[in-house]
Amino acid sequence: MRHTILMEKGFHHSHVAIELLTKAHEHFKIMEAGRTIYLLGSEMGREYFAAKDYSNAKRLFGHVAGMYRKEAWVALLASALAYLRECSRQLGLLQDYVEYSLELSTLPSIEGFLFGPELGPNAHLQKEMVQEEVLELLQGSTQVLSNEGDLALNVTDLQPVALEIDLVSPLRAVMSACVAFHNQTVKPGKATSLTIALLTHLPLPITLHEVEVVFNQPSCNFVLGRKRAVSTSEGSKLLATDTSPSEQDVTRVSDFDLQLQPRKWKRITVEITAGVSMFLQWLLNQLQGVLSVL
Repeated sequence: MRHTILMEKGFHHSHVAIELLTKAHEHFKIMEAGRTIYLLGSEMGREYFAAKDYSNAKRLFGHVAGMYRKEAWVALLASALAYLRECSRQLGLLQDYVEYSLELSTLPSIEGFLFGPELGPNAHLQKEMVQEEVLELLQGSTQVLSNEGDLALNVTDLQPVALEIDLVSPLRAVMSACVAFHNQTVKPGKATSLTIALLTHLPLPITLHEVEVVFNQPSCNFVLGRKRAVSTSEGSKLLATDTSPSEQDVTRVSDFDLQLQPRKWKRITVEITAGVSMFLQWLLNQLQGVLSVL
């Protein structure tokens, strides 16, 4: 019996399972059975993960996650994202780890928990814990270790994280921003009002360090800074720490409440003065030169 157990432990079950699943995948692909193909892809990803082949596991789960996002299958997407997050951690992919963690923490759930079929290394992920971990990682106040205890991920000045969130990004549910002018026309040199609306679907409140509004005319750019004394209750985290002002000539306005509550729009109204565009300013200078000659 002991010999049989030792032989069984040394047998590569995952390799055999992957071979059988690959044949089944090819068969159903010929039949154009789309949903079954993605189900088999998930099973193959789990077997690659069990075999510690994290690159292939990440490739497969990344492929099926796109389909689950499109079909809005929350439970299946949660399962795929949990594996993608763990694969990224094992591979030391900091950017991917942060993005998958944020997307995972914004998924709809029951009582704050993410339930999915065989979530694998994280059987019952709690969204609040995922958010707290990733925000502390972004602040540099914590490190994410591998299962063996070796340092895997660490945010530093030499290895920063920049998140690109647009209308087609899976992270669009993490943060949304809208800007609306109060007037239909804006005249150069005249003050006008605009409202900035911010929304987050993260389970816990977050406090932004600053919000930068960028126009195609750099002289109109401005930065809104948070209040210096912002009470951070339990569960509220800062996305960034205070830094020295930039040397660039950008208008900075402080003392704004930049704390965002989950699923509640934060609206901030500011007044700006539109300047003259560079081309128009050059044209006016040329006209003044001509008039002075005349």
